Amino acid sequence: MSQESSAKYDETYKRLFTNRVLVEQLMRDFIDEDLANALDFETLESIETMTYSQDLEKRDNDKILKIKKKDGGDLYLLLMLEFQSSNDFSMAVRIFSYVARLYEELVKQQGNVEALSLPAVFPVVVYNGEYRWTAKQSLDELRDGGEAWKEATSMFDLRYHLVDCARAPKIKESFVSLLFQMEHPEDLEAFKKALTEFASLVRKVVPEAMIKDFQTWLRFVLERKI
Repeated sequence: MSQESSAKYDETYKRLFTNRVLVEQLMRDFIDEDLANALDFETLESIETMTYSQDLEKRDNDKILKIKKKDGGDLYLLLMLEFQSSNDFSMAVRIFSYVARLYEELVKQQGNVEALSLPAVFPVVVYNGEYRWTAKQSLDELRDGGEAWKEATSMFDLRYHLVDCARAPKIKESFVSLLFQMEHPEDLEAFKKALTEFASLVRKVVPEAMIKDFQTWLRFVLERKI
């Protein structure tokens, strides 16, 4: 795949994961079904208005999605899409920086008032590389000094949830699972089987507005496999 095609593929993949259908399936099938049941995915919106300091540059594959909780309040889903094959061993620090910056922005919006209330932020890393992800998944795991010092100096255990696409379980009737299977097939027969299932479900399950994105994504996947 050419560099230009690779960039277009990344953009398409990112756009797919701003759609409520895929986000709900990602949460429900690969993260936590109880958490998914507590969220109203009809309210999902992509947050594009955040500003970033010079020391914290936003990457194109990082998304912030806001979803209302059924019992009231918002959840901010920090979705990090990792396409490279290698690990990002500083991922926990990167996420810590994003969460801190997001809270700073929300404080500015609400004002420094007694009624100040900050929403939950749920970081998810969707890793699409071939090699196993081995980076530590929380800030406390990165810090040295022994358990006593960690406990005494810890602000909170900022942990992210990892979805390793190549090693994700196969979920029936899940488009997200099919995406992962077609990206990382066990062999040619497995790829053909996933492709057949994809073709049979796409018109039944996928909203009309998403068809073009799926077609674009599929073209790039086929280009990589040929």
